[in-house]
Amino acid sequence: MSRYLPEIPKRHIDLPGAPLPVGDNKGNHLIVGRGISLKGDITVCNALLVEGNVAGTLENARQFKIAGSGSFEGTATADEAQIFGLFRGTLVANHILVVKPTGRIEGTVHYRTIEIELGGIIDGCVHVFTPAPEEDDDAANPDSAQSE
Repeated sequence: MSRYLPEIPKRHIDLPGAPLPVGDNKGNHLIVGRGISLKGDITVCNALLVEGNVAGTLENARQFKIAGSGSFEGTATADEAQIFGLFRGTLVANHILVVKPTGRIEGTVHYRTIEIELGGIIDGCVHVFTPAPEEDDDAANPDSAQSE
């Protein structure tokens, strides 16, 4: 007599700083494992985990993570970035950048929100995204600024 076990899918919590999901149905994940070196442009990638070495560009990823054993040299743009290893180049974190105690960034960083844990290092230029200044009403509506 066999028992029926229903198939219940795992739920992944989508929070900033949560571990990268592996094997979920969102697809487009790339893991560069330890001992692997990759050179080139990564243009369609939802989540990149670097445990080895990458030289090139990463464009418009949702999540970008460099493990303690990993390094990335080049330009990367992602919504969320977690740096445990070494990053050299230009990094753009559209939402949040987290530099862990073993993390090191050398180069230029653009971010909206940043968290640098004790021991984390940024050596270079740091720029925060600021909201565009609100235009006053006269500049937004030139007709109202004219007098009769």
